Order: sequence, then C-alpha cells, then structure tokens
Amino acid sequence: MSESITLLELSDFIIKREESSAELFLIMAEKTKNGFLKQRFEEFYVETVRRLGYLSDFRKNQGKNLSFRIPLNSVKSYLVDIQLREQFNDSQALALTILRAETSERLYHRMESLVEDSESRALFHLLHEEIGAHRIRCNALYDQNLGLESTGDVSDGS
Repeated sequence: MSESITLLELSDFIIKREESSAELFLIMAEKTKNGFLKQRFEEFYVETVRRLGYLSDFRKNQGKNLSFRIPLNSVKSYLVDIQLREQFNDSQALALTILRAETSERLYHRMESLVEDSESRALFHLLHEEIGAHRIRCNALYDQNLGLESTGDVSDGS
C-alpha cells in the first residue's frame, strides 16, 4: 500500500506556506528601498491574505471531505517550502516569490485533478488561477527589477 496524505493534512501545509508567504511579503515591503516594489509586495500580501481566507473557509466547511486521501507520490514534489536567507536583495526576494508561486501553481493544478468533490475542485481551480496570475506579475517585476539594478536606478520602478 502506498503512502497517502489527507486533504486536511495537505490544507494545513498549504495554509502554513501561504502564512509564511504573507509574512515574507511584509518583510520584503519593509526592507526594500524601491517604492514601486514596496507597493507590489504590499499588494501581494493582500492577495495572499485573500487566499488564506478561501482556504480557511474551505477547511471549516468541508467536514468529511477533509479525510479524502491523496497518494503522497502524486503531490510530494510540491510539498517543499523554500525559505529566504536573512540577507537578501529585491531580485532574490522576487526569485523566491516566483519559485513559491510556481510550486503552488503546480500543486493547485494537480489537486484540481485529484479531488473528487466539486467544491474542492472549484477551490483548487480558483487558487490555481490566482497564483498563476501572481506568478506572471512576479516574473514581470523580476525582469523589470533586474533592469533597474543593472542601471543602478532602484528608487522607482516606473
């Protein structure tokens, strides 16, 4: 018999990772000297808190569905949480954000195909779409920020 994880256990991991991301965005907003990036990190924080709300509501309302078992080998490569070093620059922070978003996007997409009930499927579809849009914005910011760092203009991203 292969190992498995319950939807409850998986949702606990996802919530912890989203909480960690929210905290990270606040730290990044505080540390950056770039006003444009500060605003984006604050927006990312708000988006993450919204996703946490979806996940919290899901957890409260799913009851028996949370005992649904998922083969661990189908999701384990997505269950890695990447942390930021103590000292970091804006590009490193954005790179971490992109890695986390890519991993979450793949996990949510995979979960959408694994869960059996329509409510769970709808949640993972929503999360997949939202984190995908977030990843695209982060990629654009990363590319823009690299250009700013190479010119030495880190005061404003506009």
